[in-house]
Amino acid sequence: MRIFRYLALLFLTATWLAHAAPAGPAGIVGKWRYVYTVKVVDSHPLAPEVKAGHTLVEFKPDGTWHAESPRFDPTRTYRSLDYEIQPVPAALAQLPVVRSSGTYRWLDAGRLETRVTVSQLSVDVGTWAIRPTVVEGDRLTMSATRTRAELDRYMPAPKPDEYRPETITYRTVFERVTE
Repeated sequence: MRIFRYLALLFLTATWLAHAAPAGPAGIVGKWRYVYTVKVVDSHPLAPEVKAGHTLVEFKPDGTWHAESPRFDPTRTYRSLDYEIQPVPAALAQLPVVRSSGTYRWLDAGRLETRVTVSQLSVDVGTWAIRPTVVEGDRLTMSATRTRAELDRYMPAPKPDEYRPETITYRTVFERVTE
C-alpha cells in the first residue's frame, strides 16, 4: 500500500511539473511572436503594452537566438529599455528591419540566461540577463527587473524635476508561431 501511495504521489508531482514548470531547452525552440508587455514601476502595475505582433524571436536548438522587428518610423518616439530614441538615428530609420542575436542557456528549470552578441543598437551589444522564463504550450513568458543603476545606463541623465524609478519589472509574453 505504501508503494502505491508513493507511486501515486510521484505521478501527481511529475504531472504537475510537466504542466506548470518551464519546458526547458526543447520547449523554447522555435519562433515566437511578441504579444504584450506588462510593466510594474516601483510596485505600481501599468496597463499592458499590446504589440502589433510584428516582432519575432527565434530560439534555435544550438543555443542561439535571433530577433527581428519592423523598421523604425523616423516620425515616432521610441522607448527601448526605458530610454527614448528621438529623433530616430538616420542609420536605423533606413533599415528595413532591426535585428539582434545572441546566445541563451537554461540555468535551471525557471531561469534563462541570454546574451546579446550582435545588435544594431550598439548599447545592447555585450549585455546579458538572467530572466525568469516559463514555456506553457504555445505561450512564452519572460520577466526581467531593471534597477536604478541599470536604468541610468540606458537613459539620458534625468532633468532636475524628472522622476526616475528605482525598479521596473517587465513581464513579456510571446505566442508560438505555427507555420
